[in-house]
Amino acid sequence: MDRLERDGKARREPGANGRKVAIFLTSEGTREAKRLLALRGGLMEDAMSVLRPRERTVLTGLLERMLAHLTTDADHGQRICRMCALDECPKQTCPVDTAVVIPTKGPS
Repeated sequence: MDRLERDGKARREPGANGRKVAIFLTSEGTREAKRLLALRGGLMEDAMSVLRPRERTVLTGLLERMLAHLTTDADHGQRICRMCALDECPKQTCPVDTAVVIPTKGPS
């Protein structure tokens, strides 16, 4: 965090209760995050290009189950979130978010 702040990519502000610190990306930090997400997206698209549409669907379902299983609580969910899409996060269908609200069940 110190380096992000020193590089002008993030800033710290007092948290709600005075004991916590809130961290925010600056405009430069947001641009860098979007650049890195686009780079990661390109790499993932290349890796996934060998899969047929049905295989992608199956893989997505398996990965969502794995993420839901790994999510123990809301704080943990925030730590393992990989920001799939900063502007498009499907909060109502995100496996990490829904695992916190609706406990996962074993395979049907």
